[in-house]
Amino acid sequence: MPTRLEESLERDIDRIRQQVLEMSALAERALRDCVEALTEGNRQRAYAVILRDQYIDEKEKEIDRLCLEFLVRQQPVGVHLRLAYSTIKINLELERVGDYAESVARQLLRLSSLPPPAPIRERIVEMANLAIPMLHDAIDAFVSQDPTLAKGVILVEPAVDALLGKLNGDLLEALQRQVIQPEMLEPLVNIGRRFERVADQARNVCMETL
Repeated sequence: MPTRLEESLERDIDRIRQQVLEMSALAERALRDCVEALTEGNRQRAYAVILRDQYIDEKEKEIDRLCLEFLVRQQPVGVHLRLAYSTIKINLELERVGDYAESVARQLLRLSSLPPPAPIRERIVEMANLAIPMLHDAIDAFVSQDPTLAKGVILVEPAVDALLGKLNGDLLEALQRQVIQPEMLEPLVNIGRRFERVADQARNVCMETL
């Protein structure tokens, strides 16, 4: 039968894990809303991503506070100490993902009067459809401490890098053929880089899990 101290420790850990899941859900929603804003040309959705970034920032502070309180109150050792330390690092990774989503939304607003051609949109969506599930699975791997899932996520990351290279090539070709305007190039390049960075953050979470 677990002692009162063990029960208290497990309650604190469960609370921290739940907050990480909630923050991850906020970040995922922001990224998916960016994809919909791109495909639908929806300025309001892009604005909503920017406004909601404050909730991700607030959640980051809350998780940091919970982890510090856990360290002070429980004085954990071994696996529990490593879990608290890893959570603080992963919390920062998720906050950065929120920043990437906000950045994508701002770039989309710059493009609103000049929608990118369908092949460019499709390439970006292809990247997002790899990067966003990577993030979801990376957090699941961390919360459940599943090394097999973490290793699987890491294997996907090179595919996102390859798509970024293809996107850059597509953009240069489109620019040369005058399919896109020169002022569209920077925002589109930045959007591609942000989704590639989401995949990098997912890999980092998995490395921390391992």
